[in-house]
Amino acid sequence: MTNGLKRCSSCKQELSYDHFYIDTSRSDGLTVQCKECLKKMERRRKGSLPLQDNITCRAYFGVIIAEPYLIKHFQQAIRMPYGNKGYDYLCSKGYKIDVKSSHESDNGWVFNIKLNTIANYFFCIGYGTKQSHQIKHVWLIPASIINQNVSFTIGFSERSIQKWNKYELAILE
Repeated sequence: MTNGLKRCSSCKQELSYDHFYIDTSRSDGLTVQCKECLKKMERRRKGSLPLQDNITCRAYFGVIIAEPYLIKHFQQAIRMPYGNKGYDYLCSKGYKIDVKSSHESDNGWVFNIKLNTIANYFFCIGYGTKQSHQIKHVWLIPASIINQNVSFTIGFSERSIQKWNKYELAILE
């Protein structure tokens, strides 16, 4: 520690004193880790990483993955704050999009719609197994077709897949 700088024990960056919390038990009066590293450590401890960094969070599989598809389809996609009632994105022409994702289950992909009458469309992502997280299908379904349901299933059978085929979007690389 020299000239008002201190090295963080986690990120190893040399930072000014104001990047550290006060810790009167330490000889220099500062924490050994910088504020940012301590915040990250606390988020990990609580299981609350920022959404874009938290691949284990269910919302990651919907909201973060959906954005490039929605931008490609609607040219504009504004992500709503987490917990926004009824929809996750506001797209061009004022379309409200609720993003849903599902991993393969015994019967197919199950999407919880919860009788949502606010959204104009449901963007549904069908993943493979929970371990692989591989995208198998992506559908953009008008809300009027499914919003009277608490949930709906797209089965694995060819007939079921074909029923939803007109709403399927190409998987992005």
